[in-house]
Amino acid sequence: MATINFTVERNKAKSNDQSLLIYLRYDHNSRKVLFTTNIKASINQINWIQDRGHEKVKISQPLKKSYLGYIKGNIELKRLYEKLYSAMTQAKEENDESCRNVKKIFNNLDLRSGDVKSIIEGIDKYTAMYSSEYGKSTIDNYDVNLRFHISGFNEFKKKEHTLMDLDTEFELEFKKFLRKEQKLEEPSVDNNIKYLKSLCNKLEPFGVKTNPLIYKFKRISKSIVDKDIVALTEEEMLKIANSPDLENEDLNRTKDLFTFQLFTGLRVGDLLRFNKNMISPSGRLKTRAGKTKTPIETPLVLQAKVVLEKYSYELPKISEQNYNKGIKKVLKKLGINRKLEQFDYKAVFEIASSHLAKKSFISYCLNSKALSPIQVSKITGTKVETILRYYAGAEMEEIEKKLLN
Repeated sequence: MATINFTVERNKAKSNDQSLLIYLRYDHNSRKVLFTTNIKASINQINWIQDRGHEKVKISQPLKKSYLGYIKGNIELKRLYEKLYSAMTQAKEENDESCRNVKKIFNNLDLRSGDVKSIIEGIDKYTAMYSSEYGKSTIDNYDVNLRFHISGFNEFKKKEHTLMDLDTEFELEFKKFLRKEQKLEEPSVDNNIKYLKSLCNKLEPFGVKTNPLIYKFKRISKSIVDKDIVALTEEEMLKIANSPDLENEDLNRTKDLFTFQLFTGLRVGDLLRFNKNMISPSGRLKTRAGKTKTPIETPLVLQAKVVLEKYSYELPKISEQNYNKGIKKVLKKLGINRKLEQFDYKAVFEIASSHLAKKSFISYCLNSKALSPIQVSKITGTKVETILRYYAGAEMEEIEKKLLN
């Protein structure tokens, strides 16, 4: 007998990670397959019920009111449940209810173009149609980042915004929301506008109607995006790596992850998917950048090795959003508060994020370790042209040190 339920990975519930992914689970003939919903909630925000002594997630309303945005979350979960139910019904008609066949049908089901009206539905359509054409990091720009901010904006305005709502008023209100409520810097605001315009452009060939005013949305000038590269100095990097353990265990794990990232130069996506198989027999970090698929092979310096050995080569798991919040708190606690003129004299910890690590590692390799741009390109996967344009010789502290000495 085939059944559908919502579930979470119960073993993860025992960890310190308070946010757990909700899955759709299909069972048939003692086999199961999980479908990710991309919705996270803590254990006490999920509606659990007892069914014959077994704890299950309530199908009609999986999320409790204590979950922020529970109405939108439940609507999305219900939509996915109905999609899986349709796949199960089709599989039954084909006389093949196996997990493999249901998964195949589920992945091929999609909203008809005429049914796509909301921005979130547009993201669903984009993800379904382009997931095999683009890499995971590109899809995540829409399916994770843009979805997160549009969902937040919908909740903030108490309205499900449609693709036809993309007019000048939407543009101004959405940008204001990103700056004031989401605390995003201008480059991140610009990225969301870029993703929105690109989303509409990619949906049009499928007959999805969008407001043509979207193409008049203004992006910030290149001069603002191309601000001086912000990087930690060698002294600041070592201060983080050599600092004693913090009292807060979550922040302590964030500090260790950030240290590893600082001394390997991994992008955050590659950091969060790290596993011990990425360490070659020669002891180097060897992988392909998830964003560009560029091969990377990086010798592990002492600071990176210390972190790996502390966690037995299994780094802690954390969401990117919580990781970025934690980095700011860690740097503030460690007193890394150098003022940055290009950000109106904000302290480093105020603008810090996971992107700071890669920039710091490249600067460290060039200025402190005197590696050539070609060598830095080989161990980071960053193009030589980019290194020469933004990084090589651009660290003012190093310029000052060399000039005055």
